[in-house]
Amino acid sequence: MKRAFALACVVACVTATVTTASAAAALRPDHPLVGLWRLPYPNSACHEIYRIQANGTTLVTSAEEEAESEFTMSDQPSENGFYKWVDRNIRDNGGKDCGGKVTEAGAELTRYVLLHPAGKVFVMCEDEDEELNTCIGPFIRIEEGDGDV
Repeated sequence: MKRAFALACVVACVTATVTTASAAAALRPDHPLVGLWRLPYPNSACHEIYRIQANGTTLVTSAEEEAESEFTMSDQPSENGFYKWVDRNIRDNGGKDCGGKVTEAGAELTRYVLLHPAGKVFVMCEDEDEELNTCIGPFIRIEEGDGDV
């Protein structure tokens, strides 16, 4: 009986830890970056679609690539106006993206997002680059019903 009780306690503790870790990655539903975003690829008809979800996951399609990642993102921008985004790829179909590259599952990147005050576009940077020299974008918000996916 004691052994069963001890096992039940261990299972409860592990479950609580896993649940807490998952909840830590979640964003508030009204976080300004939650939603559907399109990144046009320069000098090409190709574009990437990012579905940033409040549950802390992102789905990305880019040419033949379909990828899923888990992320954490700051709730508020830094003093310089950037949201910190730490992203870890957890699944990739092995297809080539718009740049002809294949993303490795498990790859982790830290990026910094600068959102325009209107909330309709953002750029993603390697650091809090106020000159925007290390940034890609703009990512353009796709409104529900746009059909621009």
